Amino acid sequence: MSLLRIQKPKTRKGKRALLELEPKVIENVKNALFLEGRKSSVTIKDVLKDLCTFKKPHCKSLTRNNDITPFDDQVPLETLLSKNDCHLFTFGSHSKKRPDNVIMGRVYDNQILDMIEFGVKNFKGLKEFKSEKIGIMSKPCLVFNGDKWKMSEELRRIKSLFVDMFHVEDVDSIRLQGIEHVISFTVVDDLTIMIRSYKILLKKSGLRTPRIELEEIGPSIDFTIRRTKIASKDLYKLAHKKPVELKVTKKKNVSRDALGLLIMKQLYFWLIICSFVMVVLNTEVETKLCPDCPGTVSNLSGCRFRTRVFVIFQKRKINQHSQIFYITMSLLRIQKPKTRKGKRALLELGPKVIENVKNALFLEGRKSSVTIKDVLKDLCTFKKPHCKSLTRNNDITPFDDQVPLETLLSKNDCHLFTFGSHSKKRPNNVIMGRVYDNQILDMIEFGVKNFKGLKEFKSEKIGIMSKPCLVFNGDKWKMSEELRRIKSLFVDMFHVEDVDSIRLQGIEHVISFTVVDDLTIMIRSYKILLKKSGLRTPRIELEEIGPSIDFTIRRTKIASKDLYKLAHKKPVELKVTKKKNVSRDALGNVNARVHIDKQVVGKLQTRKMKGLKKTPEEKKAARKLKKSAAKENGETA
Repeated sequence: MSLLRIQKPKTRKGKRALLELEPKVIENVKNALFLEGRKSSVTIKDVLKDLCTFKKPHCKSLTRNNDITPFDDQVPLETLLSKNDCHLFTFGSHSKKRPDNVIMGRVYDNQILDMIEFGVKNFKGLKEFKSEKIGIMSKPCLVFNGDKWKMSEELRRIKSLFVDMFHVEDVDSIRLQGIEHVISFTVVDDLTIMIRSYKILLKKSGLRTPRIELEEIGPSIDFTIRRTKIASKDLYKLAHKKPVELKVTKKKNVSRDALGLLIMKQLYFWLIICSFVMVVLNTEVETKLCPDCPGTVSNLSGCRFRTRVFVIFQKRKINQHSQIFYITMSLLRIQKPKTRKGKRALLELGPKVIENVKNALFLEGRKSSVTIKDVLKDLCTFKKPHCKSLTRNNDITPFDDQVPLETLLSKNDCHLFTFGSHSKKRPNNVIMGRVYDNQILDMIEFGVKNFKGLKEFKSEKIGIMSKPCLVFNGDKWKMSEELRRIKSLFVDMFHVEDVDSIRLQGIEHVISFTVVDDLTIMIRSYKILLKKSGLRTPRIELEEIGPSIDFTIRRTKIASKDLYKLAHKKPVELKVTKKKNVSRDALGNVNARVHIDKQVVGKLQTRKMKGLKKTPEEKKAARKLKKSAAKENGETA
């Protein structure tokens, strides 16, 4: 009798944690643990740090040294992996016997399955490559060069281990701009493994498919194989066994084409096909029924025997066994709304040629300060009513793991966000960003240097839905690509509905953005006061109404140029086709030039009115002229 009792969780957080640890049919992405041994070198620290960047956010790094020797005693390492919920590990150490030593391995059923010991032969870190780096969560393309990976069982296991180590979340589809990272693995004759990392650059080629160039971004590592500990074939097969729920049961007469569409082979639609051919081509159909079921073609469904039908196409006979009917159908089903409210909601969420105003989500992190709360509250007032504010704290770190934030944005139908947090490392932290195709496009981290809230300005405030005039002072906004993206982000964040016209009294709010020499961004808010000037145009005065914020730029994550261009692509329906011979003047009037043939004024058909009719005398004179002209022509002839 077991005395162990299953304790039920008492809190929601505990319930979520237990559910996360339970076995699943489709497991989560394997987390990796990066740790150092009793002694380590600068090279080993840099190797672990650079490899950890590729695995983010599905990794954990231990800063303390650990008195562990994995090949002698595996229990301490297995305990650490189980405690941190990790199934992969990279262990770095340094000694006289084995300098610059790296051990990679994986776990199955809380026990180490495979373990490979490498020696770092050559290393060139990320810092040494002065090139633009890739973003977090980008799926790398793993390229294993040559046939030497199949040369031995050890190399096959090493290849499988690398695939597990650099694997990110599974996706159903990926756009071309999302493929931006390549990791190359090559085995040389002396069994040295060369690892290289490249960034994919999509260049214009004049064709539909772009020209691809590779730029090395680092790190560059050369590994030599030292010791290996691989599982037996039976245990390895058991670890890679597919669950029964995921095994696809093969269906008879069903296959898929190259596009993934379902193709069904039906042998029972031959009667419909033959009758259709008979009607269209005016052919003869001869039917032979079984003697037990006498009747006509109308009661063939009750016959147990196969009915033979012969279709005659002008001396040509086609056997019914060759009549195969292919049905191509898509498995995607469009669920129609059952209520009017549901229909309106689906139409609102669907894509439009002219999109609605982007909603913004304001939320706080794990911890926040009074300053951060006031900053989010004041910024939210400018965006009302196109904003949503979450009151609860959220255990989210956007630069490490974007998935929870993207889920929240998709759930609340928001395409902009402002995230506030506070910690010792990054006090008074504000992250602004935007979304494209349900994935974060740009993300900028600011530090609040100085702040003066709306409450501190004792002046009359502006109303909701007033369109602010955004003023970007100076030429420093064009100084770098990051500042250009920050400017574009501010325009998106403070943008309100588009209007065709606005009256003078409607322009009452100005937001000013200024970049100082130390790259501090000063944001000021003013109210426009229209004073009497004795002329038609009033005299303008500015009164500061708050808030007053000074931002310092900390971290940035901006999209690639190709993805940024795709996100700003204009729909075909909105592109104005240029009309020939049509122009507009300064007042907006249309001036058009019309081309017509040469006009013969004498042959123009005029309106027949009494005033223009000929008198009887004029008609007689015209007849006499005709007769005299005819006589003259006869005499000359």
